[in-house]
Amino acid sequence: MVTNLVSITPSEHVVFDSRRLRSLCAEYGVRGAEAVVMDAVEDISGSLFVIETACRRDRVSEIPATARHVSQMAAEIGMLSLARVARDLGIVAQRGDIVACRAIWARVVRIGDQSLAKVWQAPGLSM
Repeated sequence: MVTNLVSITPSEHVVFDSRRLRSLCAEYGVRGAEAVVMDAVEDISGSLFVIETACRRDRVSEIPATARHVSQMAAEIGMLSLARVARDLGIVAQRGDIVACRAIWARVVRIGDQSLAKVWQAPGLSM
C-alpha cells in the first residue's frame, strides 16, 4: 500500500496600511506615534491572550467583544489584515461556533505575527 503524504503550510497575505502610520507620525510626531503603536500592540497582545484562553476553555461568549476591540485597535495602527480577521472571529463567536472560532484563531495568530513584523519594519519608527 502506497500512501502519499501532503504537507500543507498555511500562508497569509498581510495588508499593512503604512499611510495610517505616517498619519500617526504627523499627528503625534515620531516618538508619539511610537508610543501609540506600542500601547496598541500591548493592548492587542493582552486581548489576544484573553481570546486564546476563552477558545481553549470553549467559552465562546467571552470572545466577541474582545475580538471587536482587537479589530478596532489593529485598524487604528494600520494592521488591516489583523483587523479583518479579528472582526471575523467576533462574528463566528457571536454565532456560537467554537470550531470556526478555533480555525479563525489560527489565522489570527499567523496574521498577528506577520503584522507585527511589518510594524517593526515600518520606515520612520525606531522600534
